[in-house]
Amino acid sequence: MVGPFRLIRPIAEGTTATVWQATHASTGIAVAIKVLTHPLWRAERRGGRFEREVRALARLDHPGIVRIHDYGWL
Repeated sequence: MVGPFRLIRPIAEGTTATVWQATHASTGIAVAIKVLTHPLWRAERRGGRFEREVRALARLDHPGIVRIHDYGWL
C-alpha cells in the first residue's frame, strides 16, 4: 500500500523510479503510481525538481500524457 493505493505490479522501471499499476483501495479506480527509488531523491525533497516536474505535467492536457492527480513523499 502507498497511502490509499494498493500496488499491483511494476509496469516500468528506470534509473530513478518504478511505475506501478495500482488501484485506489476504497473506490477501485485504476491508477499508475511513480515511486522514486534512487537514494539521491531523498535529498531532492529540498531541491524541488520533482515538484517542478509535477507542476509541468499537471498543466499538460493530451490523451497520450497521464494526468497528475496527486503527489507526495513516503
